[in-house]
Amino acid sequence: MSRLLPFALGLFLLGHRTVLACAMCSCGDPTLTATGVEKPYRNRLRLGLEERGGWYEQGEGEARRTFGTLKSTLTIAWSPGERATLALVLPWSTTWVSPIGKSQQFVSGLGDLETSVRLVLLRDQAFSPRHLFWLTAALAIPTAPRLRDDSGHPYPDDDQPGSGGFSPALGATYGWFGDHLSAFTSMSYRLTSGGPRGYRRGTSLGFLAALQHQPVAWSALQLGLTGVWAEPDSLANGSALPNTGGTLVSLAPALLVAPIPQLLVRLGAEIPALQFLTGTQHQGLQLLLSLAYDIH
Repeated sequence: MSRLLPFALGLFLLGHRTVLACAMCSCGDPTLTATGVEKPYRNRLRLGLEERGGWYEQGEGEARRTFGTLKSTLTIAWSPGERATLALVLPWSTTWVSPIGKSQQFVSGLGDLETSVRLVLLRDQAFSPRHLFWLTAALAIPTAPRLRDDSGHPYPDDDQPGSGGFSPALGATYGWFGDHLSAFTSMSYRLTSGGPRGYRRGTSLGFLAALQHQPVAWSALQLGLTGVWAEPDSLANGSALPNTGGTLVSLAPALLVAPIPQLLVRLGAEIPALQFLTGTQHQGLQLLLSLAYDIH
C-alpha cells in the first residue's frame, strides 16, 4: 500500500471534523467535478488522492523490459478567492521492472513536487457560472532522491521516479456546466530541463476532452479522450534515448460517486486506442481510483 495513503486518510478524517460548508452550496452548482476542474470559491480547500496502476513494455529481444507501475498522487488545492486556485501535488512512484532473463527490480520513491496556480480568466456570471475558462501555470521541482539498488548502484535515469530537473508547464481548460450534462476540455505543454547528469526527459504536449452525464445528484458517468505527444528523452551527449517518446491516444471512461456531499470517489480507466510510439514500445491498460474531499 502506498505510503501516502495513511497520511491522506488522516487529513481526510481531520477535515471531516472541520467542515464548514458543502462545496455544492458554496459554488451554487451540484455538478460532480474531479480535482482540477472544480469551481473556485473563497477559501475552498480540497484534498485529493489518486492511485493509478498499469503496465507497459519497452525494447525487443534480449533488451525487452516489462514495467508494472503504481503511482500515488496527493493533491492539496486552495482557492483564496473566486478566480484563483493554488495547488501542491506530491507523487510517489512504484515500478516493477522485469528485464528478459534477469531478476525483477523494485523501484519505489518520492517523485518531483509540483506547484501550480490556476486562474479563471472568463466566466459568464459570478455565482454558479455555466462557462469557465482557466489558465494554469505549474512548476515541477526536483525533490526526488536518486534511488539505488541493493548493491548501491543507482538505477538508470529513465527508471528514477524524478526527472532531476525543473519542468515548467502551461495549460488551458474550458468547462461547460449544464443541468445534467457537462463538458471539459484542456491542453497542456510541459518544457523539461536536464538533470545534474545531463539526462533530460522529453518535452510533452497533452490534451483531454470529456463529456459527463449526471442523472442523479450523487453519481455521474464520464467518457473522455486523452492524448499525449512527447519527444524522446535525451542523454548527456545530446543523442535520443531509444524507445522513448511518441504519441498515445486513449479512451477514458469513468464513474463518479459522492457517498456524502464532501467526498467524491472516481473510478476510471485509460484504454490505449492509438499508439504511434518511437521505436519498440507498447502501452497497456491503466486503472485509476481517486478521492476528493472538500473541507470547505
